[in-house]
Amino acid sequence: MSLGIRTLIPLFAIVLYATLFAIVILSKPQTREKIAFRFYLIIMFLWSVTALFVVIGAENQTTWFRLMTASVITVPIGVFYFVQVTLSKPRKWAFWVYMVLTLSIPVTIFTPWVVKWASVDASGIQYEFNSIGIGLVAVTAYVVYAFSMTDLLKAFRQSDDPTQRARLQYLMLGLAIIVLASLINWTPLGKYPIDIAGNVLAALVLAYAVLKHKLLDIDVVIRKSLIYFIPTTIIGATYFFFISIVIRVFANFKGAEILFTSMLVAILSAIIVQPIRDRAQAWVDKIFFREKYDSNLMLQRVSRSAASFLEINMLANMILDELMSTLHIEKAAFFLKENPDQDYRLITHRNLGSNTNIRLKPDHPLIMRLNLSNQVITRRDIRLLPDVFLSDNPENDILKGINAELYIPLKVQGNLIGILTVGEKKSEQPYSQDDQETVIALANQTAIAIENARLYKVEQTRRKEMDSLYTLSSELVATDDIHTVLDRVVEHVLESIHVTFARILIRDDEWSYTCRAIQPVAGLDYDLRLGEKDPSILYPYYEKVLDSKSPVVLEAHKSNLTPEESNALYLEHVHSLCICPLRIGETPIGILVLGERRHANREPFDVDKLRLAASIADQASSAIQRARLHDQLEESFFQTVIALANAIDARDSYTSDHSKRLIILATCTARKLGCSPDEIKAINWAMRLHDIGKIGIPDEILRKPGKLTDEEWMQIKKHPEIGANILAPVKRLQNVAPIVRAHHERYDGNGYPAHLKGDAIPLGARILAIADSYGAITDERVYRKARTHEEAIEEIKRCTGSQFDPLVTEAFLEVVDLYYQGKLDVQMDDTSTQGL
Repeated sequence: MSLGIRTLIPLFAIVLYATLFAIVILSKPQTREKIAFRFYLIIMFLWSVTALFVVIGAENQTTWFRLMTASVITVPIGVFYFVQVTLSKPRKWAFWVYMVLTLSIPVTIFTPWVVKWASVDASGIQYEFNSIGIGLVAVTAYVVYAFSMTDLLKAFRQSDDPTQRARLQYLMLGLAIIVLASLINWTPLGKYPIDIAGNVLAALVLAYAVLKHKLLDIDVVIRKSLIYFIPTTIIGATYFFFISIVIRVFANFKGAEILFTSMLVAILSAIIVQPIRDRAQAWVDKIFFREKYDSNLMLQRVSRSAASFLEINMLANMILDELMSTLHIEKAAFFLKENPDQDYRLITHRNLGSNTNIRLKPDHPLIMRLNLSNQVITRRDIRLLPDVFLSDNPENDILKGINAELYIPLKVQGNLIGILTVGEKKSEQPYSQDDQETVIALANQTAIAIENARLYKVEQTRRKEMDSLYTLSSELVATDDIHTVLDRVVEHVLESIHVTFARILIRDDEWSYTCRAIQPVAGLDYDLRLGEKDPSILYPYYEKVLDSKSPVVLEAHKSNLTPEESNALYLEHVHSLCICPLRIGETPIGILVLGERRHANREPFDVDKLRLAASIADQASSAIQRARLHDQLEESFFQTVIALANAIDARDSYTSDHSKRLIILATCTARKLGCSPDEIKAINWAMRLHDIGKIGIPDEILRKPGKLTDEEWMQIKKHPEIGANILAPVKRLQNVAPIVRAHHERYDGNGYPAHLKGDAIPLGARILAIADSYGAITDERVYRKARTHEEAIEEIKRCTGSQFDPLVTEAFLEVVDLYYQGKLDVQMDDTSTQGL
């Protein structure tokens, strides 16, 4: 049997179907859909096996060809059964389909009524069908395929679940590939195993649809394929066109001249074709993503135009017009809350009728649900709110009259300022995931535009305050360091709310409050007690503020506090004080204290400033809690790393005291080379943890008394990388990981794992390498006895310049000499775990 394309394709198909069958069996849970797909895979496996025997020219070629044809006839049975099970809607006449196709199988195998004869020669497979028999079988099969495709298409159109629609798209694609591949058998190309290759592709598509929970959008897959296919084809054609011209014009070019010319032409071709690629991408977007393409243009238009509208009604009308013309919607409406305590009022609409006096109260179930979520609420979600449709509230009757398909929240700072409702599409198609993302993006833009218009009318400075709040949010998300979080919060409070000072007090387990961050204005002449505990007489008051869960304002001339309490709260220095609780749910964290010494005609802490202060406090609470959890997680991971290092010492007889004995030498060498305290700490920890990667090396290799095999050496060489990967996630050990990764690099570049050379090797790793080698030479190993100190020194000198850095060697030898003379000043305190 010779291996060629005709043989390799069936072989590959056999292996693939067997692999997919095993994957499906092992996948959990075992659904009826997966069982049906297993039956389909068995059929395709048998087809591939019989096809292989046909192409290799096995004996009784006609019999094998008939068996292959029978397998082909079985495919519609598997497809039809799989589709019926997937859709859970079996057709009443399915039994007769199975019966007819099943009876045709023995007819095909044992009679010449379908296949008269078949043979294989050098030119390929030769065969002859009985035109009537094969015609009847083929018509039946394609009718079954047609019904299966029709069922899938109906289910796709009826479904409004984006995930189910995507799954059905993939199933239709797989079925289409099966049909197209089978049609090739009726052409001269039928003698090649193109149909088997097509079925392999179909099986992969179907397996993806069956096994994956989240599917890629099939439109995206096609778009990406075309975006790469079209430019590649153009570039290739252009390149060969230019090359052919150059060869004709410069026929006498040879050798290097031809190579240089080819490279030049390739570069020019790529430069020339790049604009063509951009145009091809735009063309593909317009064809395959017409609606999304239009939606993106709409979002761009709205983004450009919204800033020019300072009147809210004009802005809302412009957005409704854009939305309805782009997505072809029957009706739409805008509800807006103009002030914090007011209802949500209908301000503009399209096709809702004459009743425009529609209001929704803040405690309405729909409003409350939208307040809690940033996502679109669909008509189907509304059915899960019984208070909306089961009560006699007149507001609910109004909501039924709106008859919206989607309710999109308009939010600013997490506050629901309005609602955008959209009705059915004119095409009666459900809203896709792309449609929902479009209206969410539009809603986000709209909310910002409406808020900006309102702020322009009410207070110009409000925009700057909001920007500050957004900036704070992004900065707090970007860090997990609690000190940075606290400092950024008080800085932002001073910048955005314009107070005299800001303080953050953290509540500890003893119910005392310690000042952890302050930010005074320039020139403040009194101490804000940073790092100190506040007087205990204030603690009961702080607890009341935490219980209130909202900011509390105190004014110097109106408070009922004692002189001691007023003095402790700085009310003798400021006119007003705003105390904001910091808490996550029911868990108290501390308080944010804002002091304002300036007098004003209006309240120093008005509604806007209180709302902004409360928002900052909420963000600060979340950031502090996140930083605490991060610290706890890092500490847990750090302790795990230490436990792993101890486990290494416990499992490895020759490393049980390996790290501890070398820390002093490495630390003193680092100090002698002028390393900073932080660098010395990193080297100290690297000496303790450099063999932690051996946790991933089997004991039989670590304890092997004889020579290691090449494969075992490869395992050993992995431990620096394994160790570095273990340490890297720990923030306190991030500067230790590079040292551990490189501690087996050699000065001449012949080490591992990265073959670093010279100064490219971190200094800490060069120090660790020589200290580790000294320990390895003088240690007792399972495969050899320990060598003397003098022998170790000679070996280190011999390897200086090749394995070791000469400067590090010089410093290390001086340290070792002093150590053995008892004259070494150890001073280990500054290299301990402090600061890590």
